[in-house]
Amino acid sequence: MLVEQASDAIFVADHNGQCLDVNAAGCKLLGYTREEIQKLRVNDFAKFSLDGPTKTNEFQKGRTLIIEGEVLHKDGTLIFVEISARQLPDGNFQGIVRDVTERKRAEEKLRQLSSAVEHSPSAIVITDAVGQIEYVNPKFTALTGYTFEEVQGKTPPNTYGSSDL
Repeated sequence: MLVEQASDAIFVADHNGQCLDVNAAGCKLLGYTREEIQKLRVNDFAKFSLDGPTKTNEFQKGRTLIIEGEVLHKDGTLIFVEISARQLPDGNFQGIVRDVTERKRAEEKLRQLSSAVEHSPSAIVITDAVGQIEYVNPKFTALTGYTFEEVQGKTPPNTYGSSDL
C-alpha cells in the first residue's frame, strides 16, 4: 500500500530491463497503464543508461545510484527525472523516479538571467535587505574601477560617492 500511494514513481525491472511492476505514480508519469508498462523494457522510455562497467560495479557493491536523465511520456513529451536506482536482493532492479522538470526549467531560467546580468551593458549592483553589496557585474567594475572583493559586504554610500558614478 505504501508503494502504491507513493508520490514518486517506483519501477521494478529484471536484469534485462523488462518492467516487472510499477506503482500508480509511475503509470501517471509515463501515461501508460500498468499492463502496458509491464510489456515495456526500461530502454523503451528511458533516455539514460544504467549500463556500463562502473554502474554495474556500483550495483554489485549494493550501492544506490542517483542519476538525472529523461523519460519519454506516451505522448512523446520528454520529462526530466532524478532516479534513485539499486539492485534488489533477488537480482532485480528498483528505480524510484521523481519528476524534476519544473526544477530544471527554473534552473535554466536562472542561468539565462545570470548570463544577462553578467553581460549587461549597464552596471548592476545587488544588495541584501540592509544594503550590503552581495554582487556587482563586470560592467560595474569597468565603470567604477572597484572589484567585487573591494565592495563586497559594504554599503554603496560607504564604498563610493555618488559623484564617482
